[in-house]
Amino acid sequence: MKRKISFLMAAVMAVSMFTGCQKSPDPNTALELPLDSAVEAVQTASTGSSFEDQLNLPNRFTGEWTGLDGCFHVTADADIALPDLDAIPTATVTRKPFSQEDANKLLDYFIQDNTLYRSLGMNKQEAQERLEKYYAVQRGEIPITDVTTDHTIDELPDLIARWEAYVKTAPENSEVVVSREFQSHDFCDEWIYGYAYVGDKTVHVRIENDADLSDAAYFYVAGYGDPSSSNIDAYYIDEMTEDERSGITVQMDENEAKQIGDSLMKDLGIENVVCDVSRPVVYFNAENETGYALEYVRQVNGFPISRCDIYDFTADGRTLIYNGGEGASYPANDPARNGLWAYEKITVYVAEEGVVYFRWRNPYSVPVIQTENTQLMSFQDISDIFAKMIFVKNHFWLEANEENGFVLNHNVNVDRVELNLMRIRDKNNYSEGTLVPVWDFWAKTSVFPEDESNSNYVDASTYYEVVLTINAIDGTVIERELGF
Repeated sequence: MKRKISFLMAAVMAVSMFTGCQKSPDPNTALELPLDSAVEAVQTASTGSSFEDQLNLPNRFTGEWTGLDGCFHVTADADIALPDLDAIPTATVTRKPFSQEDANKLLDYFIQDNTLYRSLGMNKQEAQERLEKYYAVQRGEIPITDVTTDHTIDELPDLIARWEAYVKTAPENSEVVVSREFQSHDFCDEWIYGYAYVGDKTVHVRIENDADLSDAAYFYVAGYGDPSSSNIDAYYIDEMTEDERSGITVQMDENEAKQIGDSLMKDLGIENVVCDVSRPVVYFNAENETGYALEYVRQVNGFPISRCDIYDFTADGRTLIYNGGEGASYPANDPARNGLWAYEKITVYVAEEGVVYFRWRNPYSVPVIQTENTQLMSFQDISDIFAKMIFVKNHFWLEANEENGFVLNHNVNVDRVELNLMRIRDKNNYSEGTLVPVWDFWAKTSVFPEDESNSNYVDASTYYEVVLTINAIDGTVIERELGF
């Protein structure tokens, strides 16, 4: 994703805006913007001027603030990153469950015209062979450990009775042909589920639509994924310790992996997406193959809908990366919990043999442009909002300190402020959203007890994450985790 760091404006902003200590603001200050208000703001925010001219940017975002009875300290010395665009768009999207046409296109690509099967477990012949071994144990011909290490000889009569019953009902075959059409299921609203033999590979398939949770399509080659959970069996090399990385060499060129991923998007007809993240991985198979994990996001007029992971710098020297800001969390103390709608994301894992894992979650409809060139608030106003709302968002730490009986201090060091595009929705709307420009404030956060005797109760990790997201159009604070 092409970005440029903004050092465009020479104007120096007032020192009082960026520095000084402030009292904790009212924690009841509203944080949410209803979707209908956001849409109205979008529809009236068109401008003919360059968005950079509107922002009145400083060279850097700098400052220092202290609040929450002195336990929360924020400093900033940050680059300001802008998209490499001349205008900032806004658009609307709707949730798009996978249609049968969508499923056919995916199936045709990943399993071609091969039959889709589902496992029925051990067949009658295999079950009879297992029963014969238990009979041999009963006759004293072999030890029970030749059959099972999970049971003792005292359990043998019960085991024999259970296997005799299973043999009577066991299927003649181990697998059954299943439909390539969507079927209703208790697990979700509808799904297509099974596996196919494609050449010398077994490719697992799972496409599901669930209005209360998520819509997702998974395809993965056996040996690289877990058929029971649709998870890839791989480890990010950049999360390993130095000793764990020893001897691991990524054979594939990163650009080659991206070319494979880009070709896949084109072949599947998935338009206006861009590879937002690329990370080297090692697969947990017999050869410990290496490759790349690629994550694709949609873009509107060249503006990607970026994701915001959480980086955990652990005390033992690892860097763990979590999927942050998925847009599918519930508000605190919300009894309704009527549904979820996480952000769209496409994940592709590439090995030497090509694509070995594909996951597409919560596809959007084609974005409908609302404004081509959106009117944005000045960055000075955004900065003022940050200085206030960073304490509002974190006000719960005061209550936590009181409940814990000791004080935890927080250091938040902002080093990057980035203009991104984000999908927001109304709190109770799980099918419609608006893509709006937002300011993401990235920071390293560390926590330490005021009294060192309480150190055992504190996570020693340092986290790098988006600590505040502000709507660039009207200055409303948005919760990335919630999606509104």
